[in-house]
Amino acid sequence: MPLPHGSTLRERYLIQGQLDEGGGIVYLAFDETTHLPVALKDNLNLSPQAELLATLRRPNLPRATDRFILEGRQ
Repeated sequence: MPLPHGSTLRERYLIQGQLDEGGGIVYLAFDETTHLPVALKDNLNLSPQAELLATLRRPNLPRATDRFILEGRQ
């Protein structure tokens, strides 16, 4: 189920809209801690490989700055 516009995750990320869908929904959000726009991906894959992907640092990959699980969704 998509997150509604205006909802907040972890008292930090204010959902501003949906950017894309495919393998999970990608949202445009505002990080109220850093005061920067961010992309959040709602991912149903809770495997160890998904955790490993969050640690990769490559020039052509987006950087994961936070990772959390809420209600069985990553």
